[in-house]
Amino acid sequence: MATAKRLRVGKSYQLRFVADGSRVIAIGRDIVQWSIEQGKRLCSAHPFKHSGSIDIAPTGDRVVIKNTSGQLAILSTQDLATIVQFPKSLSSEGHGPMFSPCGAMIIDGTLDGYLRLIDCSTSEVVHQEFSQGIVIQSLTGDSQRRLFAYVRQPKVPDPVSRLPFSHLVIRRWPWVGEPEVEVPIGESYVVAISLSPDGGRLASLQMNAAAAYTLKVIDLRSGCALADRGVDRGATNWSIAWSPDGTKLGCVEKGQVSVFDAASLERVARHVDAYPCWVEFSPDGTSIAMGSWQRGVVMPVSQLEPLV
Repeated sequence: MATAKRLRVGKSYQLRFVADGSRVIAIGRDIVQWSIEQGKRLCSAHPFKHSGSIDIAPTGDRVVIKNTSGQLAILSTQDLATIVQFPKSLSSEGHGPMFSPCGAMIIDGTLDGYLRLIDCSTSEVVHQEFSQGIVIQSLTGDSQRRLFAYVRQPKVPDPVSRLPFSHLVIRRWPWVGEPEVEVPIGESYVVAISLSPDGGRLASLQMNAAAAYTLKVIDLRSGCALADRGVDRGATNWSIAWSPDGTKLGCVEKGQVSVFDAASLERVARHVDAYPCWVEFSPDGTSIAMGSWQRGVVMPVSQLEPLV
C-alpha cells in the first residue's frame, strides 16, 4: 500500500514497513509507529535506552528490538506494548536479530563470536555456536527466510597487524546441521549485505584495502559477480535493500540515498539527504523508507529525483 505524499518521521536510525505497508515503525530515541495513510503517529514505546535495530515477525504481529548494549525485547505491532523482555544475561552487542521463518525463534549474532537461536516464548537458547576471534555481523535473509547470509569478520589478531579481510557466508534454515557456504568476495571488508527476495542473488557493499567502496551483485548459483560499481563513501551508516520484485537496489551513500537498476547497477534515482542511514522498500515496491540522523522520510518511489 503506497503513500501519495511524503511522510516525515524525524530522526530515525531504521525504518521498517509493517504488514501491508500501511504503517512504518521508526527507531530513534523512541520506537514510533506511524500511519502512512493518515500521516500521523499511532503509538510509541521506550523499552530501553539506545535502541539500534529491529525486525518484524513473518506473522506481522510482533517486532524484536535490540539496543546498542545487546538487550533484546519483543513488542506487539498493534500498540508497541512489551511482550517479552529477555533477561540481561542474554545481552550481547552485535548486529540486529532476525525472526526465524516460523517466528518462534530469534536468530542473534554477536560481536564476541556467538550465533544463537533463542526461543521467543521461554527465552531459552536452543542452539549456540561460537567462533573465537570472530565478529558476526550483517545478518540478512530472503523473503521466505529459508536462506540467510551473514559476515564473519575476523578481529585484529595483535596490535601491529591490519584488520583481516571479511568472510561472507550463506546458510540454509534450519541452521542446525546446515553448513556455512562461503561466497567469494576477494580481498575486501564487507560493510553491508542484502539477499534478493528470491534468494538467488546477493548484494554486497564492500571496501578494499585502499578504502574504495564497491557495490556488487553476486549470483549465488555460480558465485560470479553479475554487476559492480563504485559508490560514494562517507555515509553515516551503510544500508542496502532490494525492491520486492528484485529489479531495484536502494543504497545509502554520502549525502543521498540512491536507487540502482539491479541488473546493470546504473543509478536511476536518488533522494538527497545530509545524513542518510537506512533504506527499505515497501512490500508492494511502490514506496521507499529512508532513515536519517536528521529527518527520515517515507515517500512514493515515483517521487524520487530521476537520473535518467
